[in-house]
Amino acid sequence: MKDSNNFSTITIKLPKHLADWLLEFSKQMAMQPEQVIATILTYYYEAWKAGFEKGRRTSPSESVTEEELTTEATETNIEQLATEFIRHLKPSKAFSFIVREFASWIKRNNIDPSKMSENIIEAFLDAYREDHNISKKTYYTYKTTLRSFMRYIRKQY
Repeated sequence: MKDSNNFSTITIKLPKHLADWLLEFSKQMAMQPEQVIATILTYYYEAWKAGFEKGRRTSPSESVTEEELTTEATETNIEQLATEFIRHLKPSKAFSFIVREFASWIKRNNIDPSKMSENIIEAFLDAYREDHNISKKTYYTYKTTLRSFMRYIRKQY
């Protein structure tokens, strides 16, 4: 479980149609509404943080290193692969969501997509289950979906 000291509570007002959608979507994802919002905001935060760090380079001597370029390519690549996989297979919203979550987790944990394995999928799902109450059936469905994604990734490398 995550440390509750790392969380703050805020109150937001949403238009009714967004609040209704959030409640319905969170049920479909087996998540609490605040988890859905936190996940969405995390994407924006990571993008902002990446842009902020790049923007802090102020002189030519602070140019991007080859290692950073490789890391950026890998990060972009896994997200592109997830998008292509979803577009190609057109899985349900729940399956699309778990593939995107997995791709973000791979990126956050600096895992080389070409080194994908069953153990990595299980590590992700174990971490995911810590924060989400999902049934065994959902767990195995997600696992099957992520295995398909892993096979798709392997074909790309």
